[in-house]
Amino acid sequence: MNYELGKNYIFLKANSDSVVRIRSEKNPFYPFPIQKIPDNPSVTNEPLLIPRFLYDVGIVRNQFNTKPIDIIPYIRFMDKTLHCDFKLGENLYLVDNQFRKIRISKFPTRVNETLPLHILIDHSKQIHIGSAIQSKELVLYPSKREKYKSAKYLSLRDIVNPYLKEGEVIEKIESLYFDKESKTFLFRLVKILYSGSPEEEYKIITNLFRYEKQFAEFLNKRMFTIEILPMVYGPFLQSILKDIDERYIKYSLNQLSKPVFETVKNSVSKNKFKYILDSPVAKPNDGEDLISIIESQMYKQFARNIYYEDGSIFTYREEGEPENAETIQLIPSEVFNFSYDKNHLDFFAITKTKIFVKTKSWIETLRFDCILSKKDFETFEFKRLPPNLLLEIPYYPTATCLVGAGMTKERECFEFSLLWSSY
Repeated sequence: MNYELGKNYIFLKANSDSVVRIRSEKNPFYPFPIQKIPDNPSVTNEPLLIPRFLYDVGIVRNQFNTKPIDIIPYIRFMDKTLHCDFKLGENLYLVDNQFRKIRISKFPTRVNETLPLHILIDHSKQIHIGSAIQSKELVLYPSKREKYKSAKYLSLRDIVNPYLKEGEVIEKIESLYFDKESKTFLFRLVKILYSGSPEEEYKIITNLFRYEKQFAEFLNKRMFTIEILPMVYGPFLQSILKDIDERYIKYSLNQLSKPVFETVKNSVSKNKFKYILDSPVAKPNDGEDLISIIESQMYKQFARNIYYEDGSIFTYREEGEPENAETIQLIPSEVFNFSYDKNHLDFFAITKTKIFVKTKSWIETLRFDCILSKKDFETFEFKRLPPNLLLEIPYYPTATCLVGAGMTKERECFEFSLLWSSY
């Protein structure tokens, strides 16, 4: 199973041994500006978090429509009285210091516990009221680290006939059905291919991803289309065609450009191709047509992983060298509700401008979506995080709420939210 359905997110759990093809359409439940929402890749083998309040998503012939954010009720304190605003039918429990569960009625209940308090909802969710650190100031040890992003790209080194000369490769590219900008990118890739070693190529591609966004978008997405097929050398296509029903192949033939059609034709014997043309037509299921299969297999077999620098971030530890110590002034946090389904992340502390969270596990990918209003949001993403690391994200007092999700190194999925006003 390559995906998991959460309340606010869809988790793609693909890895280097599996490929997930998704269809996504920007269709936010809230009136967020469409141009602000990034496109999702149609094919991926990287773990990915897709917010359900931003996209209609299709995976493995299942369609998941956009839906509003799903968060648990906001709980607040007034003069040591616990006020619960929750839906009928929900069961709330207070957990005391001896981890005994005490049912909370629908009406306000007097409590004597000191903050922070843990509250269970329906036996599956927990609310942590207040941050883990309640003092007025905190000593942390900051360190600046590069912020990395991961991507996939297609190297000509992996697909081009190694015996072709540079001019022959350029001539072949001229015949492809790519637009003018894409061909310009391909010509530059040819220069990179013939100018140095694989290590030098990797350095150049890394810089392209970092500094030339349009080129990076081409390498990461548009290059993995079927139009690059005539450049692929070796038995790649033959191994695919032998396992596809001839009726499905015929169904896709009229959708192919001339160079791709000729490549498919030349990859089988004359008798086999005649048999395909004489076969009846059958419409394949979604994702099982010739074009989808070729693009998925191309991505699976030839996609190279790359990590590239994309700015820098400050992270913190609770211990470190004394000369690096930094004292941070905290604000009271009793109005903050931190809810979570699995204990991989902690709401650690808060200042006037920053929220500090602490990782409790190795986390492969982590995403925060701060809902500033029903028409505006801000996203923060982190990759490859070790345990016991402190991250900072901006705190906006006037924001509506913060929702987020993550995936551990073992591909366990978790979701969380942070509220500081009645949503």
